[in-house]
Amino acid sequence: EDVTKAAALIRNMGWQLGIQLMLGLPGDQREKFVTSVFATIALKPDFVRLYPTLVLPGTVLAGWYADGLYRPLTVDAAVNWCTDGYAAFVRAGISVVRMGLHADPALQKPGAVVDGPYHPAFGYLVKVNWWRRQVDRFLAAADGTQGKLLRLHAPERCISEALGPERENIDHWLHQWRLAQVEVKGEPGWA
Repeated sequence: EDVTKAAALIRNMGWQLGIQLMLGLPGDQREKFVTSVFATIALKPDFVRLYPTLVLPGTVLAGWYADGLYRPLTVDAAVNWCTDGYAAFVRAGISVVRMGLHADPALQKPGAVVDGPYHPAFGYLVKVNWWRRQVDRFLAAADGTQGKLLRLHAPERCISEALGPERENIDHWLHQWRLAQVEVKGEPGWA
């Protein structure tokens, strides 16, 4: 209720509305996060940010973690949850301007993060997963894939995300769908 009122006040001032969602807080579950995503979409923000919860030294959360009362998400779980949110925001036409904390050398120092899904390229991993899901959904609906060629056209700026690190999406599609070949072509000028 407070968020809804605050969003209305921001809109009434003529300001842009940005909403940050922090997934994996104590008591959070994937279903609760997805509910928060759709509640956020209903507020029609101009942009959103998605931040997985990290356990930082000297915090109450670090104490709960040390006492075994809190377990953060893994990187894989956080990527999957964020992919759910990212996909919903993309469908709603809402810009996702950040996923995960900014890659900061200070965060990579020993002890800077006690535990949690920190990765310096977290947003990239989410987009790689989003591409994989989109193509998997298409191939699942296709009439047979074994031995066929998949030709994927993507915006030029998204080629790395479509391929995945070390071309892992290509390997996934070849093996999962028993394709003969996968070609990815960058299209200049595509948004």
